[in-house]
Amino acid sequence: MGVAFQLRDDLLGAFADRAQTGKPEGGDFAAGKRMRRSSSRPRADSTRPVAALARVLGKPAGPAPWRRRGWPSSAAVSALRWSDAWRACASAPSPWPQRFPGAARAPSWRRGARCAWGRGAMSDPARAPDSVATARAGGKVILLGEHAVVHGVPAIAAGIDLGATARARALASGEASVLQLGGRSWRAGGAEDTARAFTALLAAGAMAGERAAPDDEAAVEVVAHSDMPAGGGLGSSAALGVSIAKAVELLRTGVADPDRALRRARAWEEVFHGTPSGIDSAAALHGGCFRFSREHGVHPITPARTLWLCVGWTGAGASTKAMVDSVAHLAARKPELVSRAMDGIRALVQNAELCIESGDLSALGKLMDMNQMILAGLMVSTEGIETLCAAARGAGALGAKLTGAGGGGSVIALLSGDDAAPPVLDAWKAAGFAGFVPSIDRGPRPAGQERAR
Repeated sequence: MGVAFQLRDDLLGAFADRAQTGKPEGGDFAAGKRMRRSSSRPRADSTRPVAALARVLGKPAGPAPWRRRGWPSSAAVSALRWSDAWRACASAPSPWPQRFPGAARAPSWRRGARCAWGRGAMSDPARAPDSVATARAGGKVILLGEHAVVHGVPAIAAGIDLGATARARALASGEASVLQLGGRSWRAGGAEDTARAFTALLAAGAMAGERAAPDDEAAVEVVAHSDMPAGGGLGSSAALGVSIAKAVELLRTGVADPDRALRRARAWEEVFHGTPSGIDSAAALHGGCFRFSREHGVHPITPARTLWLCVGWTGAGASTKAMVDSVAHLAARKPELVSRAMDGIRALVQNAELCIESGDLSALGKLMDMNQMILAGLMVSTEGIETLCAAARGAGALGAKLTGAGGGGSVIALLSGDDAAPPVLDAWKAAGFAGFVPSIDRGPRPAGQERAR
């Protein structure tokens, strides 16, 4: 971190305006000071006139021509050093990163110089005008506990390899942030739901009570794409939100901080789903198999055996918000019925976690069937869902149930192994439905593996 600070200070001393820093312009050059850039050996393929720098060192009138040329690789080195330093701090067994979360950001150039590099100016050493950050987030299946998780009951979910990808790049000063999604452009500040969700995501980087950093106001263009059908119960919306949030974080800070990315993704989800449980965003961010509750968040589960699933698509989408509201209305009319259902799902989830950890897939399948019966009693199942479940069980699946909000969407079928998938897929095809076999992560994905590039 000290090296990163020194690199930045060298650049300020070399290229900054006196009005901004209080130092003479090019003072380090005029003083003949040997900075990292002026003393390092040039690369063999470098075309920069390194000899010209040696000629102006120690000469008061010398720095101006060199300053017009600039040397942007210094900023890239500074940003990289800062990111490396923060990763080392974050992985250390110390409370230091948690006490000083703002230190994760690379130093902002708005506090000092705006250096003229080539044809334009740049305001952050971690982001050149043409820099790009790409991030991906996975979808999810809920093995047990959907709807109950909204009411504080734990659920078990697993990340899948289908998901969403987002690519972010910085825009010039004065431009408005824009999201390219589904063949349309959504400008931040617009009235449509997608535009409002994008606006909320961009504004949600800071913690409650924390002042937004200057970079949180910088304009970005994001191009996003989802591999999953909307309304399919596979977490397409959350995967999009998390991938966009991670790409924005990578672009602006060089590191996809999980807490900031999750805050942004939740702000995105709230526009579409009102008050989401958070399980979809957690799956998109962490992956793996895990127990989730609103109170305790993510608790990883390590399966004793690989979980093989078939996912079938009913062909009909459904609004998560509408289905959650329907259960809430049922709870208002028949509170005892819904309360018993929640207690039953809680017991199923507790036993299912034990089955997953012990590798008892047969018992897990039976618990999934029981969960489907309760969901049908909550009026969130459909004819298509029931047809898919029955066909899967008839083709040898250990258990089958809807996944997600219901009202359409998708069904999951638990298999005894990957060789049991073809009969289930064939049975669904014969009934007029499509399906696929997802890859289930066995453990949470390590945080902070993606980087801007």
